[in-house]
Amino acid sequence: MRDAKKSELMGRLIADTISHEMVRPLGLLAVNQSYLWTHLQCDMPEADEKTKQALEEIEIARESIERMWRNCTDLYACIYDEVYPRKEPMDLCALLELIQEESSLVERAVNIRIEAQLPEEPFFVTTDRAMAEQIILNLLSNALQTSKPGGKIILSLRKSKDGAQLLIQDYCGCMMGQIARTLCCGTIGASEEPTWIGSEIGLHLCRELCELLEWKTTVKTNSCGTTVTLDIPTEKVMLDSRLVFRSEDGDEDISRTECLAHIRMELSSVPGLEGYWMK
Repeated sequence: MRDAKKSELMGRLIADTISHEMVRPLGLLAVNQSYLWTHLQCDMPEADEKTKQALEEIEIARESIERMWRNCTDLYACIYDEVYPRKEPMDLCALLELIQEESSLVERAVNIRIEAQLPEEPFFVTTDRAMAEQIILNLLSNALQTSKPGGKIILSLRKSKDGAQLLIQDYCGCMMGQIARTLCCGTIGASEEPTWIGSEIGLHLCRELCELLEWKTTVKTNSCGTTVTLDIPTEKVMLDSRLVFRSEDGDEDISRTECLAHIRMELSSVPGLEGYWMK
């Protein structure tokens, strides 16, 4: 018992320390990268291309570190019951539409097409907006990493008899069995050797967030690809089409800009998509 308690305390200490200590160096990297970009006049036509590339790669590396740091700290918060979902109306269609807008840039960079299939009549779900966004973007980036050039990924939202379903389907890759188990139950068979990959933290986080939101996760995988299904309970689906939510002046644009930044940060973790929106 003492060892278990000590391990938990050490885990929390490490998580809190990393969370606190990462803020300043990440901030310094961002500020100084921006300063050098301006000081070296990288926006000018005659700017040195190697200098621009070096500064862009610094920014890409900073964003990669920040993404991993946030995933780790969010996962610790879930494990230690330090986070609770908010209950607010969210238009998942709007998020999928925004992802769809990035599809041409993604396809140009890695030759993988992203399609969004939306219901004829839009509806809202009661959920935590930030958590739902994290789940969808982590699953999308994982699907992109397991897919091959020439393939496609379909994000579809539909009503079901038990509420609503959100599906992430890839048709050119195959999710490893271990990853599927990580997403659904987080266990590894005794005969299996765990293989660490960068996306696994994101999948563990998705599992924990789905549990908090009471979304049921199922994974079907075969030689043709993988389908991840997220079942949203009936009581969390707002089917009244007369219900309309509008932001105050300017808030909607701010929310859209922030969401787009989150999408781009997550997708930049995929090999070949580092900084794709700058091209």
